[in-house]
Amino acid sequence: MPKAWLRAGVVGLSVPPEGLWIGRSADCDLVVADHRASQLHAHVGWRGEHLVLLALGRNPTRRNALPTEGMAALAAGDRIEVPGGAWTVDLSPTPPTPTWVAVLPSGDRVGLGRRELSLGSGPEDDVGIPGWPAAAVRLHRPGSGALLVEARLPLWLGERACEAGGIESVPPGTRLRVGTVEVTLLALDDGRAATTLLAQEGHLPTRVTFAFTPTGGQLALSFAGDPRTAMVELPELRARLLAVLLRTPGAEVEDEDLLTAVWPGSADRGRLDLNQLVHRARKDLVAAGVDPTEILIRVRRGGAACFRMATGATVTVS
Repeated sequence: MPKAWLRAGVVGLSVPPEGLWIGRSADCDLVVADHRASQLHAHVGWRGEHLVLLALGRNPTRRNALPTEGMAALAAGDRIEVPGGAWTVDLSPTPPTPTWVAVLPSGDRVGLGRRELSLGSGPEDDVGIPGWPAAAVRLHRPGSGALLVEARLPLWLGERACEAGGIESVPPGTRLRVGTVEVTLLALDDGRAATTLLAQEGHLPTRVTFAFTPTGGQLALSFAGDPRTAMVELPELRARLLAVLLRTPGAEVEDEDLLTAVWPGSADRGRLDLNQLVHRARKDLVAAGVDPTEILIRVRRGGAACFRMATGATVTVS
């Protein structure tokens, strides 16, 4: 099924398989306050692969400024108007979700379809890799088509070193090496190796809400075109870190300021402690189904940190 949104300015609401209701009723997906609108004024839904508008209200529902009666097909760019509201139809092709596989040293291919997989030589590992330590690597699929590599020990991603505890988004064709034993990560689309760097596409939140809790903090992230909200529970120190970064959203915060805020009065804390804290916060994001590699980042060679979000995003910290 194609992906569709109804947009008003920068705000967009995706059209689910069951469609969207528009009207004055509080049960509608898009609620309008105009008394001229009916309780259930219009419905935008699917007929197979086609998006359609069903006009139900007593007063006119307009498509591209013309009154519509009954059902009408919708196209990209069409404008829907009811008393008290107007939206533009955004139809975007749904990109194929790649099927990731690991090419083992033996030449065998193993599918990486699960949300999480452990690679190593231990009895608890999901994919056995002779020559690797137990639980050497954990792979994550956050749902965006990306593949995230969580290093449990120092390893190599191609020609780039990845320290223990790091979480990296990798493109198709990445060679994952521990010691002298190498595994290649491929993304397949209809049986062909993917050529686009799907894992490096930005996916930044449009709304961020953070609140301290008795045990730490709770972070809520919303993304354009996705009706779900990712909820992230953070222990105390990670909550302090995120709270500081979110007070200056998108800005680079110096390590000195972060150390003072997270460990007030502790002069023995340094960059290694911050690196570990950022790694653990990124793991919390992964556990909530969020790709953290473009969101929570270390900058200036580890001299500062940043929480990135979409242009115009709203941030609430309490």
